Amino acid sequence: MRALLAWIGSVMVAYCLLPNAGFAVEIPEKIFVGYFESWAAPPSVNVDQILSDLPRELTIVNLAFMKPDAAYEGGLSLSGTGLNFPYTGEVLKRSVDKLRQQNPRIKVLISIGGATYANWAKLNISAIEKFVSAFDIDGVDVDFEPPQPGCKPDAVQGIVCDSDALLLATMQKLRTALPRKLISLSLPATAAYGVGPWARAKPVGGPTYGMAVGLLRHVAQTGSADFNLINIMMYDAGWEFDPITAYRAFRAKFAGPLTIGFTPPPEGWGGHANEDNEVRSVLHRSMQAGANGAMLFGVRKGAVDGLVNDFVDVIADVLRRGD
Repeated sequence: MRALLAWIGSVMVAYCLLPNAGFAVEIPEKIFVGYFESWAAPPSVNVDQILSDLPRELTIVNLAFMKPDAAYEGGLSLSGTGLNFPYTGEVLKRSVDKLRQQNPRIKVLISIGGATYANWAKLNISAIEKFVSAFDIDGVDVDFEPPQPGCKPDAVQGIVCDSDALLLATMQKLRTALPRKLISLSLPATAAYGVGPWARAKPVGGPTYGMAVGLLRHVAQTGSADFNLINIMMYDAGWEFDPITAYRAFRAKFAGPLTIGFTPPPEGWGGHANEDNEVRSVLHRSMQAGANGAMLFGVRKGAVDGLVNDFVDVIADVLRRGD
């Protein structure tokens, strides 16, 4: 317990300022992102005790998911947002407030998109701004998973995607609207493949293969990003996929914070299933190579005996040890 408290203190105190495009946002040195699934929340008329009592090891909580094209008009109503909490916006606001009271350093983001909501062409910036303001949210997470990004080889740039301009415009619009807020970007496992040493990294192909290359090329060319953090979804990629190779592909293109994403079984595609020892090994090796922490989708998925998934403890233990 003493070691745990010491680790929490070091995470919460040791923050770094990241200058991107003229703004600075606080990010903990060791990052633990947890998605809180609105559809898995318990019914409540007062406070969501699971959300408000999330383990202190979590440094960022992503409330999932809001529609990019949300019809939300402001206030504490959840109508039109796409969020599936089985309670009112007033309960959500009280729960977030209580979470912050118990863990003042935690960052709470609204996650936009996911596999279900993909109408990025109709991005409603006004609705997102209003939601962030009404619920006193620390920023947004962009879970960018368009069903048909249209990625293909290119003789000059290695790989280009039909979604390149849309992804870049999405991030730029959000940064313009939320200049001092934390913005994270969550991307599929093979999104940095398709060029250089990773031109044929396994599993070759698939709709998201190389999907982030265009955006990361823009970041390298301009020297700044409109986001602060990338979460790499190291799942739904099958048995041929190597997460360390994927991490190195992202790291070669982005110098900012990167987290290694895990999901409890079952995965959505490919038949692979994480176990405790694999999570420990992958996260340990990734952090030795320079990763900044972990992401878990989601904290309630598959929870049996406890209120959150056992992977929360596994990841927290690796981050505490740091060796």
